[in-house]
Amino acid sequence: MSLSHDLRTPLTTVRTHIYQMKNEEMVLNVQQSLEVIDTKVEFVSDLIDNLFSYTLLLNRKYPYREEEVDMARFLRKSIAQWYPLFEEENMEVDIQLPSQSIYWRGDVQWLERIIDNLCQNVIRHAKEGNFIGFRLVQEHDLSSLTISDKGSGFNKNSHTKQNGVGLAIVDAMIKEMGLTWSIHSTKHGTDIQIVYKASD
Repeated sequence: MSLSHDLRTPLTTVRTHIYQMKNEEMVLNVQQSLEVIDTKVEFVSDLIDNLFSYTLLLNRKYPYREEEVDMARFLRKSIAQWYPLFEEENMEVDIQLPSQSIYWRGDVQWLERIIDNLCQNVIRHAKEGNFIGFRLVQEHDLSSLTISDKGSGFNKNSHTKQNGVGLAIVDAMIKEMGLTWSIHSTKHGTDIQIVYKASD
């Protein structure tokens, strides 16, 4: 935890100075350069956080507290936290959640981390489609959450290079909680589906 904090502290300082400079009057190309720098600093900060979390997961030191989670309620809260950023990126948000409760057993913080990483992935790699969708359904003992976008498609190699750690965390957490997931991608968009099977 100390190493992660030590690495992120100078990045926070850099972002603070960037924010202050943005408020000053300057030529357009300098403003654009500051935006690029700020985006890259944020990316590095997120990467550090993901690397630290992934190391903890590999060493089974990432805290895990299993409980019964009302997924419809959980998703409404999680999506609401992302909504301002979706609006900022001019993304249409399609939310299809049932009125009745659908329960999964898992760790709320792990589920939140999974949703955060996948939403972040859409914004970074598929925001040109201006769309993100969330669909939660249940059929018998199976229920599934599908997160969709209308980007140019999931290029496994480019995603692995740019956001591999984030998706590796998603994969590790999903498997550790006994869930399964799949990715269906075409040039018209990507569907990521997470499936939960209720125990007998």
